[in-house]
Amino acid sequence: MKAFFILMMAALCSSAKSTSSCNCQHAEDFLLSSQLDIPRDPWDFLTSPERLYLMYMPRSLKLDAIQCVISEWKGIVIDRLLLQRTVLWKNKGIVRNKTVAITMTDPCQHTPQDSFVTTAFDIVVEFKTMYADKQCLILQIRKRNEVSGLRKECAYWAKDGYKDNPLRHCRYMYLLFCGGNYREVYNKEACKNLVKKSTSHT
Repeated sequence: MKAFFILMMAALCSSAKSTSSCNCQHAEDFLLSSQLDIPRDPWDFLTSPERLYLMYMPRSLKLDAIQCVISEWKGIVIDRLLLQRTVLWKNKGIVRNKTVAITMTDPCQHTPQDSFVTTAFDIVVEFKTMYADKQCLILQIRKRNEVSGLRKECAYWAKDGYKDNPLRHCRYMYLLFCGGNYREVYNKEACKNLVKKSTSHT
């Protein structure tokens, strides 16, 4: 109910902002307001033993051959600071995997953390949580580029038990924060085959 209320308020403000006399905040600024208390702590989602599925990723990433990306739980190394997950993906029929170390940022702050970094693929990537609940996680990807500077793009993950549900509130949050420049990654049949292959090798 709270998520529904937040989304309706953001939608109303976005609609009103189109008029010249409106002084409403931008929808993203409104949603990021600390007074709104939107859930942004990714820890419970990231430490879930449930399999995670990548639903959307930035269109700018030229990975057209990838049909499915999943993440499986590996373990907590340091509570509230460092954890590990395995990422598996299918590329041209070949299953690949990588263990990813996830380091939460600002571990000593008193408010819940909403950012973390990974270095799994020989680059440092920072992720900032836009929205997190028991069903989905929407992340802003912050990667520095020598030419264009700081690039901000988004990824959308869903838990196994919810991946085939509409999850309209998650999709709407993604559109508000990230726009429509995304590619759908999740393919039901491809993911079924990927899970079968991954479990047969464990």
